[in-house]
Parts: sequence; structure tokens; C-alpha cells
Amino acid sequence: MNAAAAHVETARIDLLARARTPAEIEACVRALRAHPRFNEAMRRMTFGLLSFNERYQSQMRAFPDLAALALGGLAIHLHSSGRLYHRGLQAMMGNDGKGGVISGGRATAVLWRMRSLGLIAPDAAFERGKQRLYKPQPVMVETYRAHTRASLEALALLDDRAAGLLEAWDDEATFLRLNSIQIELLLASIARKDVNQQPLHGVSYMALGVPITLSIVEPAFETGLVAEGPVTISLSAVARRWSVSRTHARRIAERLERAGLRIDPTDSQRYILTPAFRDALERYFCASFQLSIDGIERM
Repeated sequence: MNAAAAHVETARIDLLARARTPAEIEACVRALRAHPRFNEAMRRMTFGLLSFNERYQSQMRAFPDLAALALGGLAIHLHSSGRLYHRGLQAMMGNDGKGGVISGGRATAVLWRMRSLGLIAPDAAFERGKQRLYKPQPVMVETYRAHTRASLEALALLDDRAAGLLEAWDDEATFLRLNSIQIELLLASIARKDVNQQPLHGVSYMALGVPITLSIVEPAFETGLVAEGPVTISLSAVARRWSVSRTHARRIAERLERAGLRIDPTDSQRYILTPAFRDALERYFCASFQLSIDGIERM
């Protein structure tokens, strides 16, 4: 296959109208795994996200988990559409006072959470009754944009359309368009109350769960393209790397054990990436790749 001209073919459905069925999800996973550069793409994404997290470690405190990362994308989307204020948030979510996804109290909580994470700040120039407009913090936008780029650089090994987006990445409108589409897809999923299947048992919702997980996977990818087999990991070193307690790093490792990670009973620093763990990891990467593919297809 000519990788420069190839992209993953998956079932095209209107994801704003309905979710994929379990069979359709499996078809997408099989299509991605069948690509000859899939393992290389996972390796590239692992190193890319680790490098990104180290470069932006202080800024990433605003994105400690997947939920906060989604809030960052939501704030940028609301701002780009002129709706980063209380009633604008409700209207975008489909609530016009007659019922919808989000209540007035929930909208207040979402805005408060964005402010507490340092994602947004009040815009004093806004005047519309008692409504207060907010704007994203520039450093947050820069960080989020760099995070999206790191993911696209890995996806470009599987889909030439991602490579095309990277060529236009200097134009901020490219990033804003992709971000808005992905947020719309996520909001549609929330509105439908789709089942959220977490292959890694929710580790991405734990503070710094993703970079700590990738730190455990990193040694396997350093020696090859497959995240399987024995690796030597010091949780104390991992904790220092990401400025967290060893107890927290241990909790994440314990959560990963449910997905198949094993600890050698004779050596506390020797971990085994089992086939079950590899499967969970691949499904996690597939979900990330597929969201980007879905967004690109709607651009």
C-alpha cells in the first residue's frame, strides 16, 4: 500500500444522528489494525504525546485528565462561535429553557470549572445585560493546538488527509474547524447518552493517567513496534517525571492491572505487558485515531 496516498476506510455514518453500533465499532478497529503502519503510528503517538507533555508540563496542569481536555476544546469551540457565556453555553447544548442536555446550574458549573482550571478568563469588553462573556487564555489555546498536532502527526502515518491538515496547520482556522467538529461529535454522543467504553478502565480520567500509562509503555516501544512483553519500570522515577506522588502512580498502575498489566512477583520493577493489555492499549489508540478521522471526514 502506498502510505502517502492511503487512508483508512471505515463505515461512513452520520455520527451527529446516531452512534456506531458495536459491530460498526469493531469494523473500525479492524480497519485501523489492518493498516501496515498501525503499530508505527501507536509508537509515534506515544513518543509524541510524552514529548508534548514534558514540553508543556506546567501548562498541562490545566488538562490533568480527559474530562478537562474536553473542556478545553469546548471553551475554544464556544469562543470561536461567539457563545462563551452562560446562555450561549445552554443554547449550544440544545437547552432553550424547554429542556435539553444542560441546565442553568450545570452551565454555571461548567464555566466555573473552566475558570478554576485556568482555561478561560472574563472578557471585560462584553456587554449583554447581566451576561458575562469569557475568552480562552492564549496559553491554553496554544497548548491545546499543540496537543492536537501531536495526535495528527501520528495519524498521518495512517491517513494522508491528516498530513494535508498538518500542511495547513499554520492557518489557525484549520485547527479551529477540526476542534469544533470534534466537539460537536462529542456533544452529540453525550446527548444520546452513548455508552462510554473505556478500554483502559477509565485511567484517562485519572489525573495525568495518560502520560503515566505511556511512560510504562515507552520502554517496549523503544525496543520495537509492539507494546507487549517485559519492561523495567521505576514508579518512583515515573512519579518524579510527572510531579505526582508515588501513591498516585501506584493507583494508576493498579488500574492498568485490570486491563492486563502484570507485575513480576519476584521483581517489583519488572512489569509484563500482556496480550490482553496490548489489546486494551490498541483499542484506546483506535478510539483516539477514529475521533480524528471522523472529524477530518466532516471538514
